[in-house]
Amino acid sequence: MKVMSHSATRAPRFLGILAVAGLALVLFAPRAALAATAQGDQTSKSGEAASVQRHPDPVAASVDDAIAHYTAGNFEVAERLLTSIAATESLPRSVRTLVLFNRGAARLQLNRFEDAITDFDAAARLDFPKPAQLFLAKGVAWEYLDRPDMAAEAFVDALSADPKDPMVQAKIRDFFDKP
Repeated sequence: MKVMSHSATRAPRFLGILAVAGLALVLFAPRAALAATAQGDQTSKSGEAASVQRHPDPVAASVDDAIAHYTAGNFEVAERLLTSIAATESLPRSVRTLVLFNRGAARLQLNRFEDAITDFDAAARLDFPKPAQLFLAKGVAWEYLDRPDMAAEAFVDALSADPKDPMVQAKIRDFFDKP
């Protein structure tokens, strides 16, 4: 059983980088947010943050399964699991935004570009914690739909969100330097 520090539950846990059309896409595991929600804040007698253990929650287990399938290249299964999780009404907002982004990433891999854009837009409305990455993924979807105007807008939004991000800078150079 893994034990995470309380401070690790405040931000999405970096899971890995997945290549999508030359764009490195980071997949996030909302498991830590689920564990924190299920366990609540715990402090030790000395007032320091105590370790938070993972809660055996079926939604959290489904999130782990979806991420495992995505990482293994089973995008259809990942997308189905993430769709099921997204339908959970009691899902905390912080978890829902990560689930929507991850489902968008799966749909991008499945060439379901319009659906991916819908998920990325929904994640943006819920204040996805990495907007530059979200806009990059959205721009890639627009590129595949042969909508360079919308792709350019998304890439500029990514640059506005994080002008120092090397991935953003590389994509901007690649996109705008095409002959």
